[in-house]
Amino acid sequence: MSFTPLPKIFTDALTPARSGPVRILELGCGDGRFGRLLSDHGAPCWGLDLVPPALGSTADLVGDALVPPVAAGSLDLLVAANLVRHLLPQDRSGAFLGRWLELLKPGGFLFIFEDEPTADPPGAARYRDLQEFLRRLAPESRGPLLTLAEFEARWAGAWPGATW
Repeated sequence: MSFTPLPKIFTDALTPARSGPVRILELGCGDGRFGRLLSDHGAPCWGLDLVPPALGSTADLVGDALVPPVAAGSLDLLVAANLVRHLLPQDRSGAFLGRWLELLKPGGFLFIFEDEPTADPPGAARYRDLQEFLRRLAPESRGPLLTLAEFEARWAGAWPGATW
C-alpha cells in the first residue's frame, strides 16, 4: 500500500473544526496498515473486516463491508483503502457506495483509496474490474480513471448533499 504521504484533503478531514472525538471507520481494515497511518496523524479509527482478529485481521468489528453493521448517520469519516476492487465482483452496480454514504453524519466524508497492484495477479485483475466500473460511469472518458471533478459530477446527482 503506497498511500504515504496521505493527501492533504484527507488529513484536513481528520482534524475537523468541531468539538468532540471524530468517529472514523476503516472498511476492510485487514492487517491494519492504513489504520496505523491514521493513528500517526492523531486520528485513531475502528476497523471492520470479514476476517476476525483471531485469524489475522486487526478488526474491532467483524462484518461485511458491502453492508456494514453500523448505524446510519453515526460516522464522521469512512475510509476504504484498496477495497472497492474486491467488492465489485460481488456487487457490480456499486450500490454499496450508497449504503456507505448513509452511515455518515451530515458533513461526513467518504474516502476511497485505490492503488494499482503490481505483484498480485488476482489483485491486478480486480483492479482492471475497478477500471471497467469507472469506465461504465464515464463511457466517453478517454482514460481509465476519472478525475475527482468528473467523479463528483457523476455521483453527486445520485446522492445529493454527499461530500466526496
